Amino acid sequence: AGNIITAWSMFGTNILGIGLHAYGGETGESLKILGLFGLSQLVLMGLGVIAYFLRESGNPRRSGKSKQVA
Repeated sequence: AGNIITAWSMFGTNILGIGLHAYGGETGESLKILGLFGLSQLVLMGLGVIAYFLRESGNPRRSGKSKQVA
C-alpha cells in the first residue's frame, strides 16, 4: 500500500492537470501506467493475504486441531 501512495504522490499530482503542482504536458498514457502499477500492487497484496490464510489454516495451534501427545 505504501508503494501505491508513494507513486501517486510522486506522479499522480502531475497527471491530474489541475492546481499548482500540475506541470502540464501529461498524457493519458501516464495515467494508464500509474493505474497498472497500482493494480499490480493490489494483486501482490491479495496474494500475500491468500498465502497468510492458507498458512494459518494448516497451523494446528490456530485451528483447534492440535494433536494430543500421550
